[in-house]
Amino acid sequence: MNEMRLMGVRASQEDGGLVAILVEEAGPRVVAVPVGARDGLTLSSGEGPASSTWSVLLAAVLDAVGAQLEGLVLDVDADGGLCTGARVRSADGDEHLVPCCPADALILAYERHARLWASSALLRLRSVDLAEETVSEQVARLRSALDAGPGAVIPSGAGRPSPPWRHAGRM
Repeated sequence: MNEMRLMGVRASQEDGGLVAILVEEAGPRVVAVPVGARDGLTLSSGEGPASSTWSVLLAAVLDAVGAQLEGLVLDVDADGGLCTGARVRSADGDEHLVPCCPADALILAYERHARLWASSALLRLRSVDLAEETVSEQVARLRSALDAGPGAVIPSGAGRPSPPWRHAGRM
């Protein structure tokens, strides 16, 4: 399991919804988890506990039975869909994974300062590696390699006629 940290909540460009941005603690990978408007406001408040009554109730129940919240786990199911669970240690030391929805897992981790883990499968299927070279960086690297080579690339218009389609539509 890889430990993650909530960095913030952003609007997704695809459907106008919100996503919580999680960053890997010991690595460059990022995961976006869809959240609703209310959950997004709770996660982006920047203040302490956001007073969701169900998380207070859960903490009270765990205390009453002598169990404790170990952390939250983000994973993928057999179809690659996001699934989450609360890792709970019972009074007798047994560990249980209690399923919950992704937004609830993030809120619980945020409000209870609980650890947040992502499975290797989730990171493999749904993460973005910020250390990877972007397309523009690849193009710039290839361009500089070509420019530095023995037959440097000649810019368009420098000694060569430009292709006819460059002038199409110009008057």
